[in-house]
Amino acid sequence: MESMNRGFLADCEKEPLQSSGKIQSYGALLILSSTQQLLHVSANFTELTALSASEVADLVRAHKLFPAIKQMDASPGARFYAVSGLETEQGVWDLIVSRGPELEYVIEFLPAEVSRLLPAWVNPPLIETIQDHVQLDHLRKELIAWVAQVSGYERVMYYQFLEGGDGEVVAETCSSEALGSYLGLRFPASDIPQIARNIYVKNPWRVIADAASSPVAVQGEGQADLTWCDLRSVSPIHAVYMQNMGDRASLSLPVVSGAELDALISCHSPLAGSLPLQRILAIHEVTRRFNMLLRDFRSRTRVRLVDEITLSIQAALKRQALAADQAWADLSAWLMQEFDADAVIWCRNHQILAAGLEVEPELLKALDDGFNGQSQELVFLEDRLRNRLSSELLSSFSGAAGLRFRREGDDGISRVYFLRIEQVEEVFWGGNPDKPVEYHDGVLGIAPRRSFAKWVEKKLGYCRPWGSATRLKLLRLRDELQKFKQTLPADPLPGGHKNAG
Repeated sequence: MESMNRGFLADCEKEPLQSSGKIQSYGALLILSSTQQLLHVSANFTELTALSASEVADLVRAHKLFPAIKQMDASPGARFYAVSGLETEQGVWDLIVSRGPELEYVIEFLPAEVSRLLPAWVNPPLIETIQDHVQLDHLRKELIAWVAQVSGYERVMYYQFLEGGDGEVVAETCSSEALGSYLGLRFPASDIPQIARNIYVKNPWRVIADAASSPVAVQGEGQADLTWCDLRSVSPIHAVYMQNMGDRASLSLPVVSGAELDALISCHSPLAGSLPLQRILAIHEVTRRFNMLLRDFRSRTRVRLVDEITLSIQAALKRQALAADQAWADLSAWLMQEFDADAVIWCRNHQILAAGLEVEPELLKALDDGFNGQSQELVFLEDRLRNRLSSELLSSFSGAAGLRFRREGDDGISRVYFLRIEQVEEVFWGGNPDKPVEYHDGVLGIAPRRSFAKWVEKKLGYCRPWGSATRLKLLRLRDELQKFKQTLPADPLPGGHKNAG
């Protein structure tokens, strides 16, 4: 079947996750203003903690309770933890205090008693450096195996986000009680909406103690912003999603690159319950260390890639400048190899140089009209030309990439296009990603798919994926071409079309 452009679903993006007005029932919540006036309290606060919300607010203002919050950073998302920080007649409480968007104090009361079997602590794997992708793959596997060991969750996955938003399970550890495996399966972007990803980036973890339990209302005037609240209620759609997977509890730790969610370390269990704060903090510290090393590895890899690409491009341009009549033949051969292309075309004014497989004139005209005539892009990548051109245009090519540049003194804009033929690929999904959208009675909204069994899709109309490094190569090639002072193949020459293929 032909793959669809799935992306994110508009209905999922409209769900007000941070302003649900409810929390998970295993904990209690108190929100004070920046001047420590009582704003909101969860409906279960007194019953769960045996404390009066107003009295707690008075004690905080008098610095008799949680005095350390006086030293908290005055920035949204700042956090303070107190393991076993409070004892009442109802038990011992772990405390998380965070600053909200208006610098309010969001105080969460979490039971310190273990609500699920807590495994013995095991020292984490040695995480010192990441030198290459082989070591990265090995370290990911070691990390999730360790997380499973010290958390007790029956399934722990490293869920890697792909370009376009889809995700893939690239590492997995399962206990004997876990049914099946998700290793190697992809999940559509809409499974984790962008609005949820934005919240993941802002928080160190996300705990769901029991997806099947009813949430508790947050009382008070106005709408409480629960962006940085760990107790934030579970989305009704996600609760159904978890139950369809056979899970009731989860712990998710984000892996962040720049300001983007790069991956999730996702722990799942069919049994309800949460870990004590001390154990979550310990796991978070190890995953945070891994995340720092991953960012450093990605940064070093990018710098090395830029240097290698720049030197390679400069050498290729110098060689073609000395090659006279063989300039285009030599340069086109290098371009096709460097960009793993099946054809390359260089256009300037009415001059066209081509190499590799023959490109249909109609395709070239449509591609050039769109990129050079209508687009503001300097470079582009497209794995599926039907996303960019008319579906009625028949061609043996399914993907294209390109750049344009103009040197000082040039009489026109030069365009360089790289094309790839179709590559039929089998993709293994966790359930049918194209299931019909289901609606409930207007309360729950859309429903997640019921089955996550492996579903095989044949992707038609796509080329070999270009990958993120190709964009970097295109930008570097464009920069080098733009400042190159010697003769280029498409500089004014007699004749029109040459083919080195």
